[in-house]
Amino acid sequence: MKEHPSGRAVDPRQELAEFAAFYSETVPRLVTFLICQGATLADAADLAQDTLVEAMPPVWQTLLQPYSWCRTVAYRKLCALWKRGVPPVGDPELAGSPLISPNHDLDDFEQHQDFLYWLDQLRGDRQRAVLVCTYDGATTDETAELLEMAPANVRSTLRNARESLRRSRTEHTPGGDRRDR
Repeated sequence: MKEHPSGRAVDPRQELAEFAAFYSETVPRLVTFLICQGATLADAADLAQDTLVEAMPPVWQTLLQPYSWCRTVAYRKLCALWKRGVPPVGDPELAGSPLISPNHDLDDFEQHQDFLYWLDQLRGDRQRAVLVCTYDGATTDETAELLEMAPANVRSTLRNARESLRRSRTEHTPGGDRRDR
């Protein structure tokens, strides 16, 4: 038996089982989060995998909010990838498995395509990043820390993003036609 930093005993088999369950639940959510931030499917899958490898035991024992930690690490990895100027993978077939099991229900994933269209209508990367973090369940403070913004600026940016989306949705449909008012 190992000991958890809190002083309680940890069964390594139980710890691995808990991590495996977290991994299975987190991969699709983290990949979706990264795609909504603008990553390609292949990059999002790679970044999610890299992040979860870093979260494996013994680090796993120290994480108080594991998904929040993974979201932060994966987002920072995505920003580092963009700073290096790594081009997206051209042919998805050559990219291999996106780490989502074949029996995973992709209908939910496909329903996000409309959401991705509207994200592309936003002005600026900050509005997109704040809205995606909020959509993913991050608190204002978590978003502020992740994006290195003041919480008040996060709230203001979110308000502006929502207003921008409201204006866009009343003027256009996803096909680009004007709606009848």
